[in-house]
Amino acid sequence: RIALEGLDRAAARPLVIAYEPVWAIGTGLTSTPEMAADAHKFIRAEVAKALGSELAASTRILYCGSVKPDNAQALCALADIDGEALERETAALGDAAMAVALDVTDRDAWARARQAVEARFGPVSILVNNAGIGPDLNPLDAMPEAHFDRIIAVKLTGTYNGVRCFVPAMREAGRGGHIVNTASMAGLIASAKLGGYTASKFAVVGLSEV
Repeated sequence: RIALEGLDRAAARPLVIAYEPVWAIGTGLTSTPEMAADAHKFIRAEVAKALGSELAASTRILYCGSVKPDNAQALCALADIDGEALERETAALGDAAMAVALDVTDRDAWARARQAVEARFGPVSILVNNAGIGPDLNPLDAMPEAHFDRIIAVKLTGTYNGVRCFVPAMREAGRGGHIVNTASMAGLIASAKLGGYTASKFAVVGLSEV
């Protein structure tokens, strides 16, 4: 509500709102389709109050909670969830792009993704490891073990999986290559209540340096 107050309607076109449930950050928990639909209904109603029903109807609302292979189809099938955005952007780029669903913790899925991309474009020479999840803001000694394991699995092990999957093929192709591993300032400066998150980011920086 605060973010919408005083926003100029003309300047707000197009309006895109991305959100993630606080309780889903770093926990691996996911919204049910019904919960996500209720959240989108609430957000759109607030936009209508602040900026009018016409702008609210055209607002794109992006669900940024934990999406996994077993719930992606149900979430993206909802009429008020913009799960087709990636497909639209990919279609706009034509033959220059393709979308591949990937759980970065799944090494078999990495292999399948590489095979699909190479079948379409040939040998890969640029890899960007950008998957990540947010911290749960618990002190390290109170952080649930499952939360810690999930952050390390996605950010650190997921980055390793990408490197392990693509670099041997880059070397074999003999064309060289480039790898970008996304960390953050949390990989350089430690902060309170970001223990597992900071550990994963520092680790990604160290992994990238070797």
